[in-house]
Amino acid sequence: MPMVNLREALEGILDLKEKWLQPLLIHGLMAISFFIAFGHIHNLLEYGFFTLLLIWTVSLWMDGRLKLEGRNRFQRTSLDYPILFFLVWILVTIPWAIDPAYSFSEWRKTLAKILMFYFVVNVVKTPDEVKKILNAFLLGLVTLSVIGLVIFFSDGRYYLFQLDEKLVSWTSGSQWFSTFLVMAVPFWAFSFTFESKFSLRACYGIGFAVTFVALLATHTRAAYLAVLAQGVLYLLLRYLRSGVMISGIVILSFGLFMGSLFFLSHYSSYPLTSLEVISGKVGGLDERNSFIGKRSRVETLQSTASMQRRFATWSIALEDFRDNPLAGLG
Repeated sequence: MPMVNLREALEGILDLKEKWLQPLLIHGLMAISFFIAFGHIHNLLEYGFFTLLLIWTVSLWMDGRLKLEGRNRFQRTSLDYPILFFLVWILVTIPWAIDPAYSFSEWRKTLAKILMFYFVVNVVKTPDEVKKILNAFLLGLVTLSVIGLVIFFSDGRYYLFQLDEKLVSWTSGSQWFSTFLVMAVPFWAFSFTFESKFSLRACYGIGFAVTFVALLATHTRAAYLAVLAQGVLYLLLRYLRSGVMISGIVILSFGLFMGSLFFLSHYSSYPLTSLEVISGKVGGLDERNSFIGKRSRVETLQSTASMQRRFATWSIALEDFRDNPLAGLG
């Protein structure tokens, strides 16, 4: 009889733990999602994540010691063995790297990302929790977009989050921020399409509009192409039912795209269009400096030099792969 009472007491303790532990972990993930694009607080986010991971691990260990079934059991996935092989393979090849210390530090970063993957798989249990975390991510992007656009228009900058001493505390630059904006596009589209409440749909629509304007203000070609690819894939998935046909179209389109880039990289840049319409006094700069600044930015957008550098880099990488097919160079 005392054993039964002890068992009931332990289950009562675990029920109480469930009431505060699960909300704590979910709100912790929401905070990480909200601040993930704020580039210069990543160390704090890492400390926060490992704190949550430690709390969850201790909880998992306690449930194992108490031998209670169905309580925070570790969830296996179909990716376990590929992930394990990937981690071991990278770790084993580190001695052959050009800079083993740097390669090991990158391996530790990869390990942290994989730990985050398993943490999310095991902690997030309901669609409502998924929605809360994604909404926190979207809200963080809207907040950062508003901050960037205010600075962009008030200071007359050439592109969003132009790196200088004033923006060092917000993010790591326009191209870096644009990757998060591209990641958010499917979430915006999904939330807006399937949300039943008009007020929430309006919020999603306004949020998407703000982040889309911010994406345009980054002046990042890769981000523009990524959004275009997302739109094409969405249309294919919506109107075609054959997975084989969709895969074939995607592979063919990718091949044509890469072929066109390879072709363009061997020719000079396109001629610049007339830019007199955008000349003028911007942000306290005189007309000539403003014109030169915007002209150089447009040259960067239209020039094929970046494509040429990429193909040269990929060619060198291919040669390195041929010389070191298994161990690589780190």
